Amino acid sequence: VRLNDGLNYTIVEGATGERIRNSTLTVVGTEPSDALDYFCRASNMAGMVEATAELTVDVVPDIIFTEDYVVNGFNEVTFECRATGIPVPYINWYKNGNLLSEAFDSRISLSDPVVTQPTTSNDVYEVYRNLTFNYTRDDDTDTYTCVASNGNARMPNVTQDFELFVRVAPVFLTPPENLTVVTPEDATFFCEATARPGPTITWWRVEE
Repeated sequence: VRLNDGLNYTIVEGATGERIRNSTLTVVGTEPSDALDYFCRASNMAGMVEATAELTVDVVPDIIFTEDYVVNGFNEVTFECRATGIPVPYINWYKNGNLLSEAFDSRISLSDPVVTQPTTSNDVYEVYRNLTFNYTRDDDTDTYTCVASNGNARMPNVTQDFELFVRVAPVFLTPPENLTVVTPEDATFFCEATARPGPTITWWRVEE
């Protein structure tokens, strides 16, 4: 298809002396569908030559799926990070700047990346990679970061934070102790418990 100067393309021509001509083609506002071969043709009454150049259009990664979780302790939980881009983005998971892996914590498993191919010329690759805790603990309550990158140094990595809140059942730090008093003295009981979120403490009496 011959290209003309217009909305999608800018063509600027020039000359040096009587014999040398030059031309600059600019593809305006590139999209994935512009990733094609382009050729320059020079011709006159004596003949024609052509030279081809390939245009590669990368798309900055974008994270399109996020969800925070609140779970009870010792339950399994899976974070799903889904990203798009060209070329195929790669996904890593971090906690407090530390790269997560099965070696980092035996309770963690990371799925192999699953890639969906583009279906049209303007589509991008879609990839997801899951982070699973086989069971959760109190100290898992934190911020976890999904990082998507595609190896292009001119493109920034894209990050998305996920929050995990692990509910922990109450445990007594100090249970109430038995008391013996002489009437009419006051009887004061004390108890202390820990949990996440903090527990509500109430007092009850066993009726005879």
